[in-house]
Amino acid sequence: MTILNKIIDASEKLFMTYGLKSISMDDIATKLGMSKKTIYKYCDTKERLIHMTLFHFLKREKKIVAKINAESENAVEEIIAIGRHIIKMAKKLKPALVFDLKKYHTENWELVEKHHHEFIREVITNNITRGMKEGFFRADLNPEIIAQLYVAKSLIISDEKNFISDNATLEELVREHLLYHLYGVLSEEGTKLVKNYELETT
Repeated sequence: MTILNKIIDASEKLFMTYGLKSISMDDIATKLGMSKKTIYKYCDTKERLIHMTLFHFLKREKKIVAKINAESENAVEEIIAIGRHIIKMAKKLKPALVFDLKKYHTENWELVEKHHHEFIREVITNNITRGMKEGFFRADLNPEIIAQLYVAKSLIISDEKNFISDNATLEELVREHLLYHLYGVLSEEGTKLVKNYELETT
């Protein structure tokens, strides 16, 4: 692993745990056991480091989803496997990270939104189309519209202000969102098949 990759890896772990605002370049240097000067050699500002960390995170997520797609026997297994992965990520994600991104790092938040609007929409569109061809999803669906609704609901979930009267965790919200989506698109055959899979993660 290169020094830059080590910096990005350590930054991601700290940001995921504590949010962005509370983590300084000094904290990252201490975590790595290296000087702050060394970090600035590879990344001259914290904003730039956040951008690089997000970019690498989203790039890795694309590879994971592509692997799930290639290894899934059908569209139902694929969307449930993606759901398991999202729930696993939600367990690690602290609300402070999303809040800090939106409030203090708007350009980087726009990168996340762009990822949602383009990549996630494409993933869901392809999954719906696949499921319809396999007969496990309803034949009367409009994949593009369903994908756009999925993305919109995902962004609503990311804003904790939408759930101020609820004590639900992000993990629970993500799970309910996925189940709501899944049971809205399943055909009769798909409903029978879905019982073979578990959404819960360990």
